[in-house]
Amino acid sequence: MYLEQVERGNGGSPDPFYPAAIERDAVLAVGSTDSGDQKASTSSFGLWVDVSAPGVGILSTCVGGVYCTKSGTSMATPHVSGLAALLFSRFPSWTAGEVADRILSAADVLLVLEGYNRVSGRINALSALTLGFPYTFGLFACPEDSPCEGDLDGDGDSDGVDLGILARLHR
Repeated sequence: MYLEQVERGNGGSPDPFYPAAIERDAVLAVGSTDSGDQKASTSSFGLWVDVSAPGVGILSTCVGGVYCTKSGTSMATPHVSGLAALLFSRFPSWTAGEVADRILSAADVLLVLEGYNRVSGRINALSALTLGFPYTFGLFACPEDSPCEGDLDGDGDSDGVDLGILARLHR
């Protein structure tokens, strides 16, 4: 599987960048989002970008043996690469295309990303790892007799708070 950084796109361009824009099962072009799930101002965008990942203010190692924060698709792409590695570890018989499909199908759809990437979404590692199992997160699929609906705290989203509530309910 090849994950291409949309490096040239750190100027906020809609122009396809190759090889990231190559249409192959095992190639994902990655855009970046900020902490508010908005498209990062410097991120590439367009339907040739497959999915987005956090890419603004990411803690990284820097020259001189120190840590600093960095931004860009160079910070977003490793999130997707890491998720792909987790999926290959969890499902060792899957092909690169199956892993890419799972990453895209489990992404959190965000209306603010509509038109900025192919799935209008940001990756969701927990949903990708658990989609189709009794409890998923972001894309809930709970048993009929379970009290969960996804938004357990009533704040309008499915997030880590809801996951904590779910964990306490099923001890």
